Amino acid sequence: MDELARAWLGGLTAAQQAQARYRFADDARRDWHYTPRSRPGLPLGAMDASSRARAWAMVDAALSEAGRTKVREVLALEAVLGDIEGRPARRDPSNYALAVFGEPGTEAPWAWRFEGHHVSLTLTHVPGAGVAVTPSFFGANPAIVPAPHAHAGAELLVVPRKLAFELLHSLDPSSRAQCVLAIDAPRDILTGPGAERRLERIEGLALAELALGQQELGWHLLSSFLVHLADDHRAAAEARIRDVGLGRVHFAWAGGDRLGDPHYFRLHGPATVVEYDNVQNAANHVHAVWHEPDDVFGDDRLRRHHLDAH
Repeated sequence: MDELARAWLGGLTAAQQAQARYRFADDARRDWHYTPRSRPGLPLGAMDASSRARAWAMVDAALSEAGRTKVREVLALEAVLGDIEGRPARRDPSNYALAVFGEPGTEAPWAWRFEGHHVSLTLTHVPGAGVAVTPSFFGANPAIVPAPHAHAGAELLVVPRKLAFELLHSLDPSSRAQCVLAIDAPRDILTGPGAERRLERIEGLALAELALGQQELGWHLLSSFLVHLADDHRAAAEARIRDVGLGRVHFAWAGGDRLGDPHYFRLHGPATVVEYDNVQNAANHVHAVWHEPDDVFGDDRLRRHHLDAH
């Protein structure tokens, strides 16, 4: 990844590098979001073909095949949304930016982020301590493409939605009472930008209280939020969750229990929190995020790095 990042930066003009590069300590490193906005980094639309190819090589190296497909589907859905709204200029698939924080290829920590509307991927490389991979966000608007659009029926984040409904509907009344936190779903995810550690209290139904088949379903649901990562990153994240104890992860729900109802769910344990919210646009607009609460932006790895190296 160091080599790929340096190759991308090396192919940029001086003006482009000024837009793409930040100090590691810069506040921009934590300035993530998932709305259409001006954001840190160099947009794909500002790159020539060679720079775009190197940018995608860098992004793809951190992702699985499923992740590469998902990122490109988000960009394609942005064009679909532009068609539906009649505002193609506002919904621009080339308005996704890559930014580098720090100096790749040295003994110092560095990070990078690929971000635009409905995707935000941040990876923090810490020498001697590995790579932190959250915050990690995907969204979809429309969640299911409506008729009469040519892509009617397409659903970007279908797997977590189906698994979550299956798990909810498998619960007996007592378990469901523990799982459901509220009749109404929140308007949006709770652990958004600047609020990554908002959920201090773990609520809902512990997976340890479920039957083995339901626990396995809960694990598949949780894994569906990690599947976009390259094998080594995903395996490390899964190992951290299992080491702390999968049974300590809690499943919580709010809102309706049928497709078309506004709904929200999360899986929350000591080592992970994922949230999924589908409320906006008549429950056809999904936001989904994953955090490692102690290691958001690599905070825990950086702490260990400073203890070891300094």
